[in-house]
Amino acid sequence: MNIELLDPAKLATLAKGKEHNDGGGLYLSINANGSASWKFRKDFRGEPLRMGLGSLTVRSIDEARDLAAKYRRMIRDDIDPRLEEVTEGKGAGGRKTSPLFEDLFRQVKQTAMQRPEGGKQAHEKAVEKWQRDLDVYSKPLHGKQVHTITVADVVATLEPMWLTIPTSAAEFRGRLERVFRRWIASERAKGNVAVIINPATKEMVEPFLAKQPKGSKRRPSLSYKLLPAFFAELVKINTVASKALQAVILTCARTNEGFQMDDAQIVPAEDGGMKWKIPGKVMKNGLQADVPLTDTVIALIEQVKRERPTGVTLVFPGNSGEAGTLSENTLLAVVQKQLGYNGKKDKPRASTHGFRSTFRSWGMNETNHSRETLEFCLHHIEGSDAELAYAQGDMFEKRRKALEDWETYCLSAIAKKNSLRLVA
Repeated sequence: MNIELLDPAKLATLAKGKEHNDGGGLYLSINANGSASWKFRKDFRGEPLRMGLGSLTVRSIDEARDLAAKYRRMIRDDIDPRLEEVTEGKGAGGRKTSPLFEDLFRQVKQTAMQRPEGGKQAHEKAVEKWQRDLDVYSKPLHGKQVHTITVADVVATLEPMWLTIPTSAAEFRGRLERVFRRWIASERAKGNVAVIINPATKEMVEPFLAKQPKGSKRRPSLSYKLLPAFFAELVKINTVASKALQAVILTCARTNEGFQMDDAQIVPAEDGGMKWKIPGKVMKNGLQADVPLTDTVIALIEQVKRERPTGVTLVFPGNSGEAGTLSENTLLAVVQKQLGYNGKKDKPRASTHGFRSTFRSWGMNETNHSRETLEFCLHHIEGSDAELAYAQGDMFEKRRKALEDWETYCLSAIAKKNSLRLVA
């Protein structure tokens, strides 16, 4: 094994933005601004092991090499270096080194997903949430050693999502708490009785975060009894915005999801027909959604496709060409200005998002579709890991039938008028 490959006298001249191999699993990582830190990487029990060994300013190359040699011996003796306690110096529990947060998160995720042999596997939605938290939400903490992470670090990680996606934020905080609890337990198991604070508990972070809303803000929604008449007026407006709104209503999607609908997302369904495959990055809950498409929605997509400029892949593009999307205000103008559903005169006030409530009320009062089916049509699937574990399957065929019935209801006033015309 080649070791001590770096020249101690030339460390200051090494290229920035790269990792430099000293051999034996020891690397000197130098970021773009010149800050340098030691990393140790080896396989342990068939799994990748990565540890941060501190910055070059506090640990010399000789000290880093000594520590790397110690860890190689521990691996040889089947001892996990991440559980090694270094008592000299300061830090939580008297440690100067600890696992990188990303590595510890992966370990806890793997444990959380384990199930008895022959038993039911972890629900795919739970797996997706853990993976989303690892890849996206926890990214600011990835390169930090666990013992260096403070309450302030956790708060800064939670703040961007705390009010915008409160349910996902609360679940993510719980997973963070679980990750730190794993590390603290490993310390206590080795006899380290020093007080170690879990920086992700509710008691620690919530005093520094804004109060989350208790319920979603109610938006003006149209009574489902008025929906067929509204839809008959809407189809008379021959614009991209009108057709986009029709598709959004018929799929029960959120408007921003409809704005970002792309040709590549319209794919064949497994059992026939077509579906809209919405990527998780577009969804409010971060989870991919497969939406059954009814005949009318498919027809709307084809109509706009024939009319839009060459090279544009957005299904319902805005007026700015390929990169331009529609906006909430554009669709709201169709509802409140063009059709007059603004609370004035004889028409109630309605909003684009409110049509999801209209669907829910119709489904609850006028159909035999189950609550779970209706909620799944609205993509309300953010339950706890335990709830999701019992919610196997995506209810695709049940959702297809519910959306077909919803389409029939939305078009009922038009169908009735055409029937009367034929009779006359």
